Amino acid sequence: MSENNHRKCAKCGRTRAEDMTVTYHRFPNPGTTNITRAHIWAKYCWPNEDWTSVELLRSLYTKNKVLCGRHFNSTQFYDNERQKLSKFAVPESTVMEELLNEKENIFHQNVEQSSEATAQPKLRVPLLEIENIVVEPCTSAMSSTQTLVDVPRTTGFIDSVQNAPITENLNVATCSKSNLVKKRTKILANLGVTKVSQMTPREINLYKICKNKMHEIIRLRNKIKNIKRRKIERVLGNQHVEELCNLNISNSFITLLQSQLQNCPKKPKGRRYTLQQKIQALLIYKKSPACYRLLKRMFALPCQTSLNQLLNKVPLKPGINKHIFTSLEKMSRNHDKEDNICILSFDEMSIRRHLYYNQKLDEIQGFQDHGNHGRTEDVASKALVFMLTGLRKKWKQPIAFYFSHTIKADRMTIILKEEIVSILDPPHLLKCTRNLLIKHDIEVTSDFQCNEKPVKGTVKWSHIEAFYQLDKTNPNLVYAPQLTDNHLHPNCQQKMRVKLAAQVFSHSVTTGMLMKIAQNELPAEAHVTATFVQKFDELFDAVNADSPDLRRGKKYSTNLNKKTPHLALFRNMREFISNMKYIGSKSNPPSQEGWIHTLNAIERLWKNLQAIGIKSLPTRRLNQDPLENCFGCIRYSCGSNNSPTINQFIAGIKTAIISNLKHSGHKKNCEDDTAIISNNLSNFLTPNISPIVKSPTLQFDDTKEMENLLFDAVEAVEQGTSESQACGYVCGFIFKKLRHSNCQDCRKAFLSDTQEIIHRFTNFKEYDPAQNSLNYVGKDMVTCVEMMANIINKYLKANAYRIEVKINIFSALECVDFSFLKKCIHHLVLNENHLKVSTFFIITKRYCVLRNRDMDDEEKKKTLERKMRILKNK
Repeated sequence: MSENNHRKCAKCGRTRAEDMTVTYHRFPNPGTTNITRAHIWAKYCWPNEDWTSVELLRSLYTKNKVLCGRHFNSTQFYDNERQKLSKFAVPESTVMEELLNEKENIFHQNVEQSSEATAQPKLRVPLLEIENIVVEPCTSAMSSTQTLVDVPRTTGFIDSVQNAPITENLNVATCSKSNLVKKRTKILANLGVTKVSQMTPREINLYKICKNKMHEIIRLRNKIKNIKRRKIERVLGNQHVEELCNLNISNSFITLLQSQLQNCPKKPKGRRYTLQQKIQALLIYKKSPACYRLLKRMFALPCQTSLNQLLNKVPLKPGINKHIFTSLEKMSRNHDKEDNICILSFDEMSIRRHLYYNQKLDEIQGFQDHGNHGRTEDVASKALVFMLTGLRKKWKQPIAFYFSHTIKADRMTIILKEEIVSILDPPHLLKCTRNLLIKHDIEVTSDFQCNEKPVKGTVKWSHIEAFYQLDKTNPNLVYAPQLTDNHLHPNCQQKMRVKLAAQVFSHSVTTGMLMKIAQNELPAEAHVTATFVQKFDELFDAVNADSPDLRRGKKYSTNLNKKTPHLALFRNMREFISNMKYIGSKSNPPSQEGWIHTLNAIERLWKNLQAIGIKSLPTRRLNQDPLENCFGCIRYSCGSNNSPTINQFIAGIKTAIISNLKHSGHKKNCEDDTAIISNNLSNFLTPNISPIVKSPTLQFDDTKEMENLLFDAVEAVEQGTSESQACGYVCGFIFKKLRHSNCQDCRKAFLSDTQEIIHRFTNFKEYDPAQNSLNYVGKDMVTCVEMMANIINKYLKANAYRIEVKINIFSALECVDFSFLKKCIHHLVLNENHLKVSTFFIITKRYCVLRNRDMDDEEKKKTLERKMRILKNK
């Protein structure tokens, strides 16, 4: 099914550009089994033409002729979304009966013109419609060459076949049991006998028992299928639902309606949701949790736990995902070799520096993570995403992502392994050229033609500003209606918008400036600026083309091929850009070299593609629009958060992938790329089995260091420092969370009979000091917890970025003295484990909170300094 927006329906001429809900279905390839269906499709679209030739029918298939889904009944689709069409489907029309009456002549003519003249056409009756045909007993006289013919999966068509005359060359196989039901296991064949009489009496009894049990299994299986089918039919069989499905409404609304009809009558714990319904609910929840909670009060929607469990099934971790490459390998086998040619694009997305302990993965997320290449202690501030994009066929797939602070050249070399042709993103280069023109005038040192006249001089941004001021004085209509103050005086965020830069370097601005020059409203030297704008407009059209024919009459907006003038333009622009001089700049800016490198790379890539038989190159598929749209989907799934944390980024990219990268938000920085994601959710539902890399455990080789930690803990408790006071109160909280806190032996081990110096803060925390409602623990417990806290802090300061944090810390805590817990032998192991777990989570959370506070303060300081610099420059 094609996703090309410009492809038209052969019957009604509808396009996806007019209606995004339109689905396309390609004409069938006429063969020995579906000549009739191909003829019906062709006759439906062009009833006055002769379609008896197999070559003519095959030409419709090779030319990628399509019919939209509006010409097919809803029963002819495999799914409720009307996406996957049945292989027996034919368009609904009154001419079908006439075609059926002529099918005898059609079969004979097709067989004579087919290269396989000896093959008989087949008639295959769909199983779901078999009850509509009068079944006659099968005869052994049916020849092996009398095979089946494809029949459309519609009731009306089968009824017509039932009444149609059957000749000696056309036979309908009806009651062959092996063609209608699955082959059952032959018990006798497995035993090595052919008759029941060949078995012993005991074997006969066992055979009868086994046969009855098999019948019972088959009966129960059919019963389960019927129960599920009746539940679905109860919802989908509703007449009003069928009428709504036939209307021009979105699939999302149909999914929501089916969910409400199915689950509203049930209790909350008895509600069940399909995968598509959960994905739809997940999109709403990730966009706005508050909105989802409000909608959950109005409608029957999955709970938050179900949505989180759905995300946890998606095995996405930093690094290359093996599941995605397995899916791509399967997909490539069904495609032509040319359709498998793809572009590898990568870019960074800003994320917020934030540390978070993931209990499921047993690691602190937020550090620099390069997947199989290891983690470092630097806190990540960027997310590097790699994506494959089809060059010939429109598909895309994120394949890997990494978290980093800064990516150096050596690290990028390790990640990429091999580089063939590197191309910089043309939209980013266009933005850089516009931003440099705002700061510096450009001296054109080489002559170039404009309206058959050589031009040489200085390009100035003031000329474009003067044109805008003159143009907006017109009361009604203007030359460049797209220009605004944001184009001429962009702020920091607007300077990153590709749309604003492309509208400045446009044909409308060029012609408007030339008209003002002709009217003597602009100086003659502005002719150089107008020509500069024209040249970069043509260059951007040439490197951003995705159309096989002329678009709006612009000759460079077509795909690159042998006949187009793209290569000549690239040669001229390379010479022109290399001779540009930015007045006031000490050196050539990187974007100047970037344009030259990109044009050389496109020419090199075009030569390589020509060598393997590629006749055209859509240059737009070389840019990063699919990747930018992917970033938009991730931000959309994070509640439109421009700087998500690492755990928010992982949840966002999971949501974006399982929703097929459909929602990129309104504030996106590029056009829709119209490419579809190649992988679906079913590939991600299997657990990700990857080798576990053991990280080194913290070792205390020096016994003196261990003694120092113990001495510090004992001294703090004896002196009653603020640290020990807070630790005493926390220890009381840990004891309160003990499940068996009522055990008298455990109370003797943990609690103190008298209040000591370490209990002052706990006493102040009492609402009523006379009641002593809080827990006053003994010195042994406070010393133990204080020492564990020192060990955990020491490990986190040096090794927090490593994996298996909890396992390594528990190994290091083996040196701690827990002898005071022996007062309760029955709960000894439970109490020790409870102390370790509670202290670990408290100290780890405290470590992350303190680090996050420091990083937030640094960000606020940098933001304030940046604002001060902007104010000083103004």
